[in-house]
Amino acid sequence: MTTQLDLAINGGLVVTTAGRARVCIGVSDGRIETFSIEPLDAREIVDASGKVVLPGAIDPHVHFRMYQREVVTSDDYASGSVSAACGGVTTYIDFAVQPSGSSAVDAFKERFEEARCVSAIDFAFHSALTTPTDRTLAEISELVALGVRSFKFFMTYRKFRFYTDLGFLLEAMREIARLGAVALIHAENDEILEHLKDRFLAEGRTGIEYLAMHRPDYAEEIAISDTASLARETNCEVSVVHLSSRRGLQAVLRGREYGARYWAETCPQYLILSQELLARPDGALYTFTPTMKLPSDSEALWAGLVNGDVTYVGSDHSPFDRAVKLGAQTFEQIYPGIPGTETLLPLLFSEGVSTGRLGLERLAEVSSSSTARVFQLVGKGGIRLGNDADLVLFDPSREVVLGREVLHSRCDYTPYAGLKVRGYPVLTISRGDVVMRDGEFVGKPGRGRFLERGPQAAVEERATVPA
Repeated sequence: MTTQLDLAINGGLVVTTAGRARVCIGVSDGRIETFSIEPLDAREIVDASGKVVLPGAIDPHVHFRMYQREVVTSDDYASGSVSAACGGVTTYIDFAVQPSGSSAVDAFKERFEEARCVSAIDFAFHSALTTPTDRTLAEISELVALGVRSFKFFMTYRKFRFYTDLGFLLEAMREIARLGAVALIHAENDEILEHLKDRFLAEGRTGIEYLAMHRPDYAEEIAISDTASLARETNCEVSVVHLSSRRGLQAVLRGREYGARYWAETCPQYLILSQELLARPDGALYTFTPTMKLPSDSEALWAGLVNGDVTYVGSDHSPFDRAVKLGAQTFEQIYPGIPGTETLLPLLFSEGVSTGRLGLERLAEVSSSSTARVFQLVGKGGIRLGNDADLVLFDPSREVVLGREVLHSRCDYTPYAGLKVRGYPVLTISRGDVVMRDGEFVGKPGRGRFLERGPQAAVEERATVPA
């Protein structure tokens, strides 16, 4: 028995991508120091009996304090990080979006300062590049030097001046590949979307339900196919974000077959919700882009999540309050985005593990270890010696009805209201600090740190817990 440990987690079922074992975890200086079959002594002891111990989730897709036109998302870095922690997320990656014609480096520095002062958990940034110029290309290496190792590009939103043409993307991918970073793709073909939008408007088909109809699955398929070809030619590591359809997934697989290093992220909304919800009177509450598709698409994405075709999950947390969402009378007026970081892991556990669809080991992989590998997060992504002690304890039998009264986002609704989930986080540990206990945030604002990233993080998890 050692008395030098800061924290001991005793008696839980510890899950890694390689397996599971009922062992005790010892933590010192924020890192995992030891494993033991016997209970450990420490300054603070957590009894994890009857609980599942997972690596803290990494949410690689959030939008805190993001403006759409004149409206800003409901959560900033303070409230958003608290909400994430209460759902078992211990690391998030937000987006520093380059204002059109401005500096991507300056955009990152501004967002970094906002998060550094108030974030309750650890964080990193993607840079979203929107201005196809030589100056932007030159800033990629500077951003990598500052700790940004992932760059997002939009294949749509030309009218918002976010759109990236394939020629600029080719040059950007060459530079990103040279620097060992990763490119992210919002994969919807803008020409298809704009053509269908104009056609529907001319025909008077303006209701919220037409949001899905003017953003079809083949628009996603085309954009993925185009960018997979560039990924192959540049040898750039690429991931499609918020993958929404069976056809999109098939395009990812074809790209891999022809030599592209092309990964895929999906989100719970594409696994659980259906575009039929858009026809409801409150259908605007379920609007996000790409839109949810059909139940057959959800089943294909679940299958990809189980068999490894889908690489990792994110939430695409982009919350707007009910009044903002319901103020839209036509599909053109919507503010796309829903809250989701706090429900990311509970939904995957309940709809995946508790239903028998997803093994615990695979859950640990898609919610943490694969994400850490793709985004090169040093010391994150798994329960192994020397890693940061980022852990979440799940009570597999606890049932919770989702609703605003149990969630911590400032957003005043959840699209999953009334859904009963089985399995829920009861303790979140970030770098050895308990930040959530029994549904209450107990951490400190501003304790989160900007993360080190680099190729050395791209290591497969080894079985380091005793069997």
